[in-house]
Amino acid sequence: MRIFWKIKGTKAQHTIEYAILMTLIMAGIIITGPYVIRSWNANLKGWEDSAQVSLQDPLLEVPAAPITGCTELSWVDEGCNLGTFDPCTGEVFSCGMQQMLQRRGYSPAGCQCAGAFPPSVACTTDPSCCSPWEPDPPTKADCGAPCPVTQYLATRICGNGIVETACLDDPICSFECTSPPFVGIAPQYGAMCPGDDTGLAAPLLNSFVDPGECTDPTKCETECGVGFFALGSGTTAYCGPCAWPGIERTGCPANTLDPRGCAFTRFKPCCLTP
Repeated sequence: MRIFWKIKGTKAQHTIEYAILMTLIMAGIIITGPYVIRSWNANLKGWEDSAQVSLQDPLLEVPAAPITGCTELSWVDEGCNLGTFDPCTGEVFSCGMQQMLQRRGYSPAGCQCAGAFPPSVACTTDPSCCSPWEPDPPTKADCGAPCPVTQYLATRICGNGIVETACLDDPICSFECTSPPFVGIAPQYGAMCPGDDTGLAAPLLNSFVDPGECTDPTKCETECGVGFFALGSGTTAYCGPCAWPGIERTGCPANTLDPRGCAFTRFKPCCLTP
């Protein structure tokens, strides 16, 4: 009986000891808890301040390595009437319908962006961007409206199927001054009046004017030589020496007119009948 009592007393003692120990632990947690939390918050604040300071510190730039061995390659045609941008500068290129988009590579690829290199993209005028002008060759029927009389209307296809029209010069649209009347040689005949043999709407007969009396916009006029005068008209016109001493320039007496055309209203020496 004494043995069982001893065991029962030992268990009670242990229970009391455990209770006291747990009480002390809980008391320690309760007492020291605020200090532990404050310490932890202080550490977190310190880490936060350190991170903010590090973000505000200026970054040290690493010097760019010198570029060596950057080689320009040949230009390559990419197509007409296209657009793109320069990969280094961002500059936009928009080629017209008569322009070829060209790109130049570098070796190693992209090395041009690290140095002072010219653009690697360009738009250049290229005849291959358009088909030949039509009609080719033109005919007389193609000359004139809606173009000037000395030009013909031509069309071609450029870029991505864009039709272009233009008025073009062609010798077939250039008409000429024709004979008769015959244009002789100096000193009886002078030169054609300036510009009178260009821009003709149709072939035109030659005519003659006294020296220094070209009229504009009349075409195909030829000046007579000094001392010669324009006589006759139409296909019988010519330059003649109608100058006799003593004859008035204001008119001729009756029956003294040259039948070849001296009876002009303009004042000039009259020709006596042979």
